[in-house]
Amino acid sequence: MNIIKTIREQKLFIITLYKQGHTYSYILNAYKIKFGKSISRQYVHQIVANTAEYKERKAKLNELKAITCLRCDHRWTPRNLGKPRVCPVCRSPWYDRISKKGNYKRKEIKCVI
Repeated sequence: MNIIKTIREQKLFIITLYKQGHTYSYILNAYKIKFGKSISRQYVHQIVANTAEYKERKAKLNELKAITCLRCDHRWTPRNLGKPRVCPVCRSPWYDRISKKGNYKRKEIKCVI
């Protein structure tokens, strides 16, 4: 009975940290500090994947649409919720605005064989 109680306490601790918005890395470190033993990412994911918050986040990520950079015409789907900081190809923070000076084109890489 005592072992079951500690397992429930550990799972509740992991779920609470996840609901607060912490990353898996943070959860692993906090778990190691509190309980004195380390656990795997898969174990944390098994516990977290059954929560309603995880399912909601996953659904929102699936709903995200592809973003197109208006400067280099690169199209990508962001990994996280929220607005991306820069375009992954041209690294422009103004990927959602058209350039005033003209159309920005990324440099072509020439391959010499």
